[in-house]
Amino acid sequence: MEDKDLFSRRNFIKGSAILGSLAVAGGFWRGIDNGVFSTSQGPAYAAWENSFEGVEGIVNAAILAANAHDAQPWLFKLGNSSIDVMADTDRSLGAVDPYSREMTISLGCALENLTIAAKAKGFSPEITYFPNKQDRWHIATIDLTTMSPLPSELYDAIPKRHMNRGAYDKTRPISPGISETLNNLNTDSSDVRLFYFDSQDDKLKIGQAMIQATQVLINDKEQIDVDPKWMRQTWQDIEK
Repeated sequence: MEDKDLFSRRNFIKGSAILGSLAVAGGFWRGIDNGVFSTSQGPAYAAWENSFEGVEGIVNAAILAANAHDAQPWLFKLGNSSIDVMADTDRSLGAVDPYSREMTISLGCALENLTIAAKAKGFSPEITYFPNKQDRWHIATIDLTTMSPLPSELYDAIPKRHMNRGAYDKTRPISPGISETLNNLNTDSSDVRLFYFDSQDDKLKIGQAMIQATQVLINDKEQIDVDPKWMRQTWQDIEK
């Protein structure tokens, strides 16, 4: 499949600066029964080829971002040297996300991938957050200037990201080096703090709170009615 097929299918690029969207769908538990994971081919998987260049290549990385319920709630508008990121409110989780918290986190993940990819592909990104005061869903404008490409392990890891539902290894402690690395990641804000809970009592309390929160969700009829919308159970669902 050629690059243009992905973009035309997603109504993403028409000329150099027309609004469009990209969505790369993933399968849930019944997807395996429909051959979804056995082929990994087709338009829905094109972004993992990671073969796009320039501004298109930057957005290609953005659409591979982690996002709540795999809703992919983003829209991108491309200019010759800029990218606008908007929320796609048609992909709101509704009752599952009444305050758009998860949508906002998902858009932040896409924006992070975008900035990492920009540097790797030779662009310096300058971000203006919420540039349109009349439109709360215009999340950011990224202006791009050329620079020497900056190789990045994080960029290389973008197409390899996947979910791991395996059991935690309770006998394996977190090394002090990892804790220090995580602490050093926060260089932009004094308002952000990282807390570690490693006592058995704290972990038990957190686990109980998570179970209680899950019970509240599954007992919410409105949430249960909305949830199946995001289940990709057939190949046709994957391609949407």
